[in-house]
Amino acid sequence: MELPGLTLSQIEPDNPTAKFEITLEMAEMHDGSLGGVIEYNSDLFEESSILRLIEHFKSLLNKFARTPDAPISTVRFTEHQEEQLVLEQWNSTQAQYPQEMTVGQLFEKQAALTPQTEAVIYGETRFTFEELNKRANQLAHYLRTLGIKGDMPVGLCLERSAESIVALLGILKSGGAYVPFDPEYPEDRLSDMIQDSGISIMISQQSLEKKLSKDVENLLLIDTQWPEIAAQPETNPPSNIVSTNLAYIIYTSGSTGKPKGVMVQHRSIGNLITALQNRIYNKYKDDHLRVSLNAPLSFDASVKQWVTLLMGHTLHIIPQEIRLDGESLLQFITANRIHVLDCVPTQLKFLIQAGFLEKEEWKPYAVIPGGEAIDTKTWQQLREEPQID
Repeated sequence: MELPGLTLSQIEPDNPTAKFEITLEMAEMHDGSLGGVIEYNSDLFEESSILRLIEHFKSLLNKFARTPDAPISTVRFTEHQEEQLVLEQWNSTQAQYPQEMTVGQLFEKQAALTPQTEAVIYGETRFTFEELNKRANQLAHYLRTLGIKGDMPVGLCLERSAESIVALLGILKSGGAYVPFDPEYPEDRLSDMIQDSGISIMISQQSLEKKLSKDVENLLLIDTQWPEIAAQPETNPPSNIVSTNLAYIIYTSGSTGKPKGVMVQHRSIGNLITALQNRIYNKYKDDHLRVSLNAPLSFDASVKQWVTLLMGHTLHIIPQEIRLDGESLLQFITANRIHVLDCVPTQLKFLIQAGFLEKEEWKPYAVIPGGEAIDTKTWQQLREEPQID
């Protein structure tokens, strides 16, 4: 544009705030080409993501121009090199794992390697691997006398205790699949889950008998009936299942509808163990770590905590009354010299408020938060802490 007596120059507007998540504006330039501007919310997108999006768009336009009659479904917006990166390199996740062994067999193998090492600790109760294996064997033999075999669901409703791990392993060694029930659940939810899972046997304790007896055909009280269970052999029961049999059924929260039981096989747990070792536990020279059992057994996060037993680590069960008290939880971690803390971000925030990051006496090797979104402030605080992975 030319105006007599005036000098014109282009001014780029200062626009620090995006009005929408992402906006594309295009216009014809002086030379007849198309130029464009992408405006995006920098809280949602990295600059590298936008640059990659631009390259994809340019690639599409070039291919449309070269083959205008081609169906859109045949046009790829990525180049061969990027496809190889996404489909081959990033997706190369194959790993060797014990896919032919059941959980019971994996635990028996570990118990034979470290029989006198402490396996589970809860308060004053401590079981070595040998003791835990023998008690789980006795329960497994007893459950088989009740008719438990492969893929049969067995309910598990116990307060936090070392015995809850005995019960879990005993069910798996018997061939059954454990179905955990939180004692804090309302009775209606417990009833619905019992009916939906089709369990005929529930392992529980005397204090919960009234809450469960009306819905369960066979209620096995592990505390009062233990003398009867203890009469069974301590030897490993012969395996009556394979790795493709069910290991557990854990119900979803029901936040998006009726809770649904998710069924997981033994070999999937073998895969999980290998992933945990490769990603976390093999980083540390110690063959024997102290790991927290924090999540309720009815929450799937508990699986990646108790399976550390199969690696030879010691499981420290965090008492329920201190799980949501930052100062008490911090004292527990310090007193027990916990190496690996698995928690939800809410607990982590409580710990930070209690001075977790400033404490010099003891810090875990690794903190594994999960189960809910972690806020930016907490994440930044953790990233700046050099002693914690």
